[in-house]
Amino acid sequence: MAKLTLKQMAQALGTQDRLGLDQSQHLHEAWKKADDASKRTMRAEWIVQYLVKNLQVTFVEAEKVFEKSREKRTKDQQARVKRASDQFGYHISRIKGKATTSSQQDIVEKALKLVEQMTPAQLKRFKASI
Repeated sequence: MAKLTLKQMAQALGTQDRLGLDQSQHLHEAWKKADDASKRTMRAEWIVQYLVKNLQVTFVEAEKVFEKSREKRTKDQQARVKRASDQFGYHISRIKGKATTSSQQDIVEKALKLVEQMTPAQLKRFKASI
């Protein structure tokens, strides 16, 4: 199989992203209307389904990877979970890169995003301060 040039690869991914955004508009609309519990469920389902194909594992194996804490995942698993989460943000929640307002919901979303990125030590310190 011939290897793609940089130009071909960039164009292919650009096309894929555009088509993905077009095809996921209804999912984005559902996300905007969903309550917090439904949003967490949508994100979890996305990540597990992404891992099924990305890691080429069964649904049960992908769930196990997703359910592991960050420190118990391998570096490779963590990188793939992060990529899945980033893709969810790009295609479904579409939070990144958008101008935000100062509404209470935006503050909560930012706080949740920060908590997700915390190391176990930071999370422990954060919980102790609450």
